[in-house]
Amino acid sequence: MIGRRPTDLTRDEAVAYDVAAASNRDAPLPGTIYQAGKDLFGERGLAEIIYLVGCFHLIGIILNGYDVSVPGREDGAGLRQAQMVVCELA
Repeated sequence: MIGRRPTDLTRDEAVAYDVAAASNRDAPLPGTIYQAGKDLFGERGLAEIIYLVGCFHLIGIILNGYDVSVPGREDGAGLRQAQMVVCELA
């Protein structure tokens, strides 16, 4: 199921999924997906979806950069390092 759109989505969910999935590719959003998002959610709603996908990526890059462990794992060295860096920057 990874990489494939679920079949039981509402129209809103399907368009939002398409916008988010296309935003994860190494290319601009295809015009048809952009227009579908704009038609359904308006310019502001489409911008919000794109912004949220970007925020998700930013957080992922930061967590990976500091090797922050997944909650529940025993290794927390990355988290301690990230906390030290954040404290130094503050």
